[in-house]
Amino acid sequence: MLIAGLVLLFFGAEALVRGAIAISLRAGISPLIVGLTVLAFSTSSPELVVSIRAALEGNGGIALGNVIGSNIANTGLILGTAALIFPLAVQRQIIRREIPVMLGLTVLFIFFVSDKTIARHEGCILFVGLLVYIVYSVISARQSGESATQEEVESVAVKLGRHWAIDVALLIAGLGILCLGAELMVTSAVSIATKLGVSQIIIGLTIVSIGTSLPELATSLVAAFKKQGDLMVGNIIGSNIFNIGAILGIAPLFSPISDSGIYPIDFAILMLFSLALLPIMKSDYQISRMEGLFLLIAYGSYMAYIASQI
Repeated sequence: MLIAGLVLLFFGAEALVRGAIAISLRAGISPLIVGLTVLAFSTSSPELVVSIRAALEGNGGIALGNVIGSNIANTGLILGTAALIFPLAVQRQIIRREIPVMLGLTVLFIFFVSDKTIARHEGCILFVGLLVYIVYSVISARQSGESATQEEVESVAVKLGRHWAIDVALLIAGLGILCLGAELMVTSAVSIATKLGVSQIIIGLTIVSIGTSLPELATSLVAAFKKQGDLMVGNIIGSNIFNIGAILGIAPLFSPISDSGIYPIDFAILMLFSLALLPIMKSDYQISRMEGLFLLIAYGSYMAYIASQI
């Protein structure tokens, strides 16, 4: 069931991502903004669906572990792997605006969950903060004249079909497949945690978070091989923002998220990975292969630590 859920999440997210990018580029949105918003939300959709499902079933540990683990995996595993393939150029806008937004939401999330619960009103605050960020990003991009080129629009049209209905169909099909995959994922993850005698938060931090991060990994590897640094870095930073603002903003609206198995060290690791991006990205405004290796080693060490707790 777990493997089937992972497969469905992957293919569902793939369809969702393709449709979302095509619609956005045809609307004239620039690749960087697509990466920061549309692509980030699309690749975060597995985490969103899984976390909502977990919250509704009272499995708060999986929902929280999923978000914490996914953000750590995005930074350590995915950025590290992509930088090893090709050094990633970083736009100054990412450092000036997106990184502070990501750090601000991370601090706010840690403050809200310090009592082991994210209530509905706290989720609402996170979600409103995300909406403000999206609106500001789109408006500022329009004012600065950033837009998709005609070549990019035509390229997407050739690859995915010449009619917008195809893109909408991909979006709908992807969402349906995601929902089915999430159902299998949550059910199997809870069963595995019960049979192994470990907490749901550990399962969320490892199996579930890595599984739901597969769309980001696949998208980022493709972008890295094509040397599309803007799209790739924007996708990862945007996904981290959406994971907190959308997932922990929307899921509590369905049912408050709580779990007593959270440890302060997990929050500390999340904050350290987020803070590490500032000096790494400011050094020549790129993520070098050595810095990518450092991120991968740090992520591997964290996974080894979690394994020792099982």
